[in-house]
Amino acid sequence: MELISPWFSSGKQERPAAHKKLRRTQGIATTEEEYEEFIQKPPHRRIRRLNIPSSLEFNKELQELYDSLPRFGPFYDGDDVFMSRLKEAAWQHVLSRTPTPEHETTKIYVTAVQRIGRQARDTYPDGTVKQNQRFITMMIRDGCFILQIALFLLGGSAQLNYPSDHLIFGEQRNTRQIKKWGKSLFFVGNQVPQVVLKELMKQSFFQQVVSAGRWVRPTDSFRRALYDLLLFAPEKDRRCQGLFRGLGFIKTKGGLPQQPSDLLHGLELLVIGAGGRGEEFSVDDEEYELEGGGDGDVDIDLEGGGDDGGGDFEGINSIRSATELRQAGIHFRNAKGGMGIRGIRFSTSVFCAVLELPTLEVDDDTELLFRYLQNYETTQPLARNKREARSYIRFMSELIRTADDANLLCARGIIRADHNQRQKLPTLLRCLATGDSTQNLRTIRLQIEEYSRPPWDKLRNFLSVVVLLTVLQTVYTVLSYYKN
Repeated sequence: MELISPWFSSGKQERPAAHKKLRRTQGIATTEEEYEEFIQKPPHRRIRRLNIPSSLEFNKELQELYDSLPRFGPFYDGDDVFMSRLKEAAWQHVLSRTPTPEHETTKIYVTAVQRIGRQARDTYPDGTVKQNQRFITMMIRDGCFILQIALFLLGGSAQLNYPSDHLIFGEQRNTRQIKKWGKSLFFVGNQVPQVVLKELMKQSFFQQVVSAGRWVRPTDSFRRALYDLLLFAPEKDRRCQGLFRGLGFIKTKGGLPQQPSDLLHGLELLVIGAGGRGEEFSVDDEEYELEGGGDGDVDIDLEGGGDDGGGDFEGINSIRSATELRQAGIHFRNAKGGMGIRGIRFSTSVFCAVLELPTLEVDDDTELLFRYLQNYETTQPLARNKREARSYIRFMSELIRTADDANLLCARGIIRADHNQRQKLPTLLRCLATGDSTQNLRTIRLQIEEYSRPPWDKLRNFLSVVVLLTVLQTVYTVLSYYKN
């Protein structure tokens, strides 16, 4: 990532060569040839299991969600009989709504998944899965159920064409339960590879559902991600390729910085953005291999302590609150153009200093979304100065310490939240903040700390008062003249 000022050191931490693996940037596959090339490449990120006991200890909502979520993929085994029947019923629905005979339809799906089987298997840590018929069957059934949940949540209940008396997708459905399942699709480790979902979406059943619907981009966080990653991505027209502007999911030109390995990885890519001012994103030197990580089961530290390769970030000075920075002469501006978290910048000129921040839309799912991203980054082999979502949360927790700070940023179009959400936001960010910081945000902290208002800027308020008094005196003189 390019730094704002060249006179700051890069701060890169040298790692042993045995634990360092450079990869080329993976772009979005937009043509059949590019897609064929993509599926032969090793994935940039891998689906890893979350260490459940240590993670859920701190959050009751995550515990309840884990207890009720449907299990997808090879992790978190233990589907109950009810969920197994639901997956089988979803697959049978695909067979019954496809014109070809069942055995031919089955063969088409099996062949399609086998074609990308190596890429799907490599999306999990080495040794997690074997390329056998059980894995192929799991990918098909789990993938078809995931896609039907997603399409239902995006407004495709009629297009799925289930009987009205169906227990899950019929008229007597439990919409609240299905929404919870939608959120579970982003629970760490509870994914199937994105390459599998893309392959299944090409099949006739799902193509018919998509072509028959009038799809509208949702307003809530998780459904917006499903729309961008499953519905919007396959479209040929890339003029409005979906990206978040920060967490606001604002559409912009360009694609994701790389091909997502799964839905949760795609969510992270949408949030962090492609980089500011048209920068080319590269994943080189971004990741390093975990020792002994064959099963993908990673212990995480929700409190952010310990040193795992990113250096000592606990000693970084906190920046002042938004209100204090404004009093110090620093202005706030909404980062335009869908740059996401990587679009945070601090710039100075002869006249003023400006801190550019992406839009943060606050809704009922904001805390859960942040926790998902925090847990995801700690299960991935990332040094602490590469954990961008966690670094962003810490940075915003320092800016927004009171409701007045939230109100100030809301007035600048950076925070989008109602009154109650603005009141709760400082506490939420403070509870989630950890000790992580990317090099970019560390650089911005130093720039803000060293910033000093120009002498003429300090006289601005005084001159404003002088001008105001002069105007008042002139008005008083004119009025007195006409009165006399």
